[in-house]
Amino acid sequence: MNNLSDALYPLKKQEKFGYIDKTGRWIVDPIYDFASDFTGDAKLAVVVREGEAGFINREGVIEIGLTFDDAENFENDGLARVQIDEHWGCIDNTGTLVIVAEFDNIGLFSDNGFAMAERDGLKGYIDKTGEWVIKPQFSRAWPFEGKLAKVLFKNGIGVIDEDNQWVIEPKFDHAEIVHELIYLEKYIGAKALVGYASVKGDFLTFKKKELEQIFNGS
Repeated sequence: MNNLSDALYPLKKQEKFGYIDKTGRWIVDPIYDFASDFTGDAKLAVVVREGEAGFINREGVIEIGLTFDDAENFENDGLARVQIDEHWGCIDNTGTLVIVAEFDNIGLFSDNGFAMAERDGLKGYIDKTGEWVIKPQFSRAWPFEGKLAKVLFKNGIGVIDEDNQWVIEPKFDHAEIVHELIYLEKYIGAKALVGYASVKGDFLTFKKKELEQIFNGS
């Protein structure tokens, strides 16, 4: 874990950002247009100057050059999202591009190694090599929670598994994966039908008539 003695804190002065140490002494002069926090044990933080982003270390030295259009801080998995020519990819802590910048957007990687990625307005999921594991087909796609993720497909929200199989078909207006259950809402006119399903897709609290209304409109 990083010692507090090497902690740096971003500070703005006369419209520019730099870093101070815990005594208030300037370690990095305020020359940047933006400077991010060193989050957690991160050894690098994002800085931006004249529209170009890169990464600075805790000694105040640029470690990964200002060559990106935009960048996000490194996550615990050792990857950082970067933007090149309006497309997003990921680098490792050496600055090597490990996921080619060819996506309109990339989300954070979940514990299963999947991240939401967007191309041409549709969302799917990629792995840490940048390969599609679930091809882009959704209007919205949320991060995986365990082995499940909620998605918006053709105006309905449902839940898929890692094999892109429907656990809950996209017939609902709202869904939340809550530990070992899935909370669901469906509005029929002004009436809200709410209940729970198991992570296997078994409806636990909905009445038969309610399920007929949800799935058949009857």
